[in-house]
Amino acid sequence: MTTPGSLKVSKAKIDFTIAPKANADGSIDITVTSDEVAIFVTLTTQAQGRFSDNTFLLPKTQKTIQYIPFLKETASQDMALLKSTLRVEDHSAYAL
Repeated sequence: MTTPGSLKVSKAKIDFTIAPKANADGSIDITVTSDEVAIFVTLTTQAQGRFSDNTFLLPKTQKTIQYIPFLKETASQDMALLKSTLRVEDHSAYAL
């Protein structure tokens, strides 16, 4: 047992892919992949909405989550801002 800042983890290379168009409900799929187990994976954007899962454990695999705009009618405008400002970070980027 230790504090999160003292965890020893492998450096993960995390990539993401944003779906080319919004789903019928206005949500936008984002597939996140990692070459190592990644802990405390966090997504941020300037687009006005939320993620179906904002901070999570990502095994050495991929996970699809959804960006959900606050207004379904703004999904197309949010898509451009999401694509230009989405950031994905994890604990290994800050581990000593």
